[in-house]
Amino acid sequence: MADMAPRLLLAVPCPTCGAASGRRCLLHSGRLRNEPHVDRKLCAIEAAEGKERPASEAGPPHDQTISR
Repeated sequence: MADMAPRLLLAVPCPTCGAASGRRCLLHSGRLRNEPHVDRKLCAIEAAEGKERPASEAGPPHDQTISR
């Protein structure tokens, strides 16, 4: 995670605090955080990996349900 550029981390919205893409994460007090939330970092990594993987390795779409 440390080797990702800050602009890549800010390219996805934060699922924790709701900060929009391009905006810094917020503390509960409303002040800006020094670092993005961990969940935002993980989402940015997943988004970057998704762009690198070919469609043949991506697997089934998420909207399909598995019947038991």
